[in-house]
Amino acid sequence: MSVETKKRKSEGLNNIESLENPIDEVVQLYISHVIKDFKNNEPRFLNGVINYCNDYMIKRDNENIKKQKNSETKSSNSTEYKYFGSLCAIYALALSKLSYFINKTDENEEDEGDVDYEGIFNNILDVYNSSFEFIELGLKNTKNENDLNYKILKFVESFISLQKIANYFIGKEMVSYYEFDEHIKNEIAPQKIAELFATNWSAAKDSLKEIISIAKSNESYEKCINEFIAIIVPDLLQTLNVIFDSNETLGSESKEKLLDEGIDEDFEFQIVKDLPKRHPLSQLHSQIIGNYPQHVTELREMLISGNELLDEFAESLSEKSELNGDEDEEDEKGIENLSMKTLLPFRLETLRTIGDYYLKELDNKNTDDKKMESLLKQNSIFMSKLYQLSEFPDDWVIYSESLIQLSALNESNKKISDKLLKKALKLLQKANRVSNGKYDDFIESLEEDLD
Repeated sequence: MSVETKKRKSEGLNNIESLENPIDEVVQLYISHVIKDFKNNEPRFLNGVINYCNDYMIKRDNENIKKQKNSETKSSNSTEYKYFGSLCAIYALALSKLSYFINKTDENEEDEGDVDYEGIFNNILDVYNSSFEFIELGLKNTKNENDLNYKILKFVESFISLQKIANYFIGKEMVSYYEFDEHIKNEIAPQKIAELFATNWSAAKDSLKEIISIAKSNESYEKCINEFIAIIVPDLLQTLNVIFDSNETLGSESKEKLLDEGIDEDFEFQIVKDLPKRHPLSQLHSQIIGNYPQHVTELREMLISGNELLDEFAESLSEKSELNGDEDEEDEKGIENLSMKTLLPFRLETLRTIGDYYLKELDNKNTDDKKMESLLKQNSIFMSKLYQLSEFPDDWVIYSESLIQLSALNESNKKISDKLLKKALKLLQKANRVSNGKYDDFIESLEEDLD
């Protein structure tokens, strides 16, 4: 990246005609959105991506009109920008991500009756429709299935489709304002939602391998595209997590409890295995319930692949943002580059979710003691990585809990069991020291087990 490009980045967006490399510029804006917008609860950088891409498309259309006018007197051999497909993918993804900010209600609204949910979800649907238009535009100009642009477009297409299921269909069901089955039954058939999920779940699994391979091998020839891949992979996997976790709330009393009171850690979900057939999510729900053990294993393996990518990518990054350098790290105005620091939250969340999915598999009724021990050993390996990377005491406790569970499976071998418990106790004591005694009771209970 040139010094002049860095200067432009620090000053903000300039005229589209001054761009050296559109894909590099728009990826840096998208990265800034992921790192900063959600923390600040505003789509400032996301809007920057959309405005930037819109300007590019206008310029492209104007140039095409000029070429058509000159085609009678002068032949033109010009070709599309080589990363046009990837640019369309980022544009489509940015539009779809607006849905997260549309679904924010005004803090001054006193109750649910004051919220225009109809308008909110109509706007959410509009941004998804616009997203797919740009996927189609990119694919129209990218016919070769082996082309990098094609692979990124197809990956993002599956990403947006699954995100729509999570944020629009499931999101709509979770709003008690709607008599959901009555409201949406004419919008889409239950079978169509189930098919949408199945098709894009399969596509996401297949294309994820290719996308990760591209990022690891530097096949793209543009580092910024590898950065984009590193950012969107954990995001997609968390979207899938939302869909699979919906099996605990769809159609059950936990929905009302979640909306009215929030779910406490002692709440026992009563999972409804069959929704009424007329319910738009009935077939999706049945599909998730029926294949849940397989989905858990597959998503966990996808998370592990994503974690490997994040680990390898982190090793190639500087510790601080290239643009911010030694400036105030709390400055929220500048465009952000990926660094070890800015990538860390994605690595931690991915590790936490891997741990969750190991524990979910323990609930499988077909898991015997030998399989359970293998799962817990693998889980403790990843939770050890979480502990090593994280500065949060709660993450250290997660690791200690994995050791305690492993200890319980080794009760017949007191030496191994006590060794695991002592290690867990040290972790808890460390977490307790920086948490003002938050884990006193936990430590006391564990000490009793060691006596």
